[in-house]
Amino acid sequence: MCLGGVALDLFSSDDNEALGWLRMIGFAFKTLFVCGDSVDLVFDSTRYPTVSWMHVSDFDVKTIDAYQLIIVVPAFFSNRNEMYHTLSRIIDLFTTRARIGWKKTAMVGVRESMELLNSRWIGAGLKDRTAAEQDFIRINAQAEHNGGGLAIDSLRPMSIVNHVRELADYVVIKRLGRIKVPPELEYVFKFVRWKWARRMPLKDFIVYTDSDDIFYGDCDPFDWHVKRGEAMLTNMGIGIVINEKKSTEKKEKSRSDEYMENHRKIMAEYEQDPNESHVASKLGMNRGTVIRHVSDHKSGSCKCGA
Repeated sequence: MCLGGVALDLFSSDDNEALGWLRMIGFAFKTLFVCGDSVDLVFDSTRYPTVSWMHVSDFDVKTIDAYQLIIVVPAFFSNRNEMYHTLSRIIDLFTTRARIGWKKTAMVGVRESMELLNSRWIGAGLKDRTAAEQDFIRINAQAEHNGGGLAIDSLRPMSIVNHVRELADYVVIKRLGRIKVPPELEYVFKFVRWKWARRMPLKDFIVYTDSDDIFYGDCDPFDWHVKRGEAMLTNMGIGIVINEKKSTEKKEKSRSDEYMENHRKIMAEYEQDPNESHVASKLGMNRGTVIRHVSDHKSGSCKCGA
């Protein structure tokens, strides 16, 4: 396997599966781990001589061209909020490559599509999910101009906005189970037996191209992929150490950022429906939290400027 460009494996699931790259036979890719400012990473450089790590505050757009593989996993952060801000920052930098020029083609791997929406909603301070979806469409549409593309994985294809699904150059279909198939794939199932696709062997897949070509293939699981229930950090010999100085600074900043992000979401929904219970239910928050933010807003103590 050869990476002529750069792969950004950013939106890993909670089992830190993206670390599996490092145990590929003959692994020699120039690799960068990006972590939150609140933690430091520790690992044996003799075991991973081509791997280095960096705090997100030191990451800039030129860094993308300097590596073959850039990895972000949930374990590299002290909390979810910090992870979302980091992912959003990297995506923001990716979308500026067209302005400064780029040397390598970049592929952004999105293993968990909902995490891309969440990172943009929270990390980029967008108003709501609709704004995050519109931002998702923009990122996908402009990816080619920024020297790359998105490889999006989702258990539920309908959760990916229609404008993104329709623009896909290739759609890889695995075992479908009970999920509802998008209308744009109805053409495929004129030629593929529906019942078989629901329970096809896990190693089998179908590829549907933007020119209406349909291909069938199979691929055995990679030996280096995460095993269910595996403790990846322990097995890979990677340690996480809290950076006391930066953790303290980040904690104070994150608390304020998180408050304002929640405040914006709550007040946006409250303006549409001034019922605290409805807002709490829609945003998945405690009703008391919503009441407190509404009270802060009316008293002016929230300092949101509205």
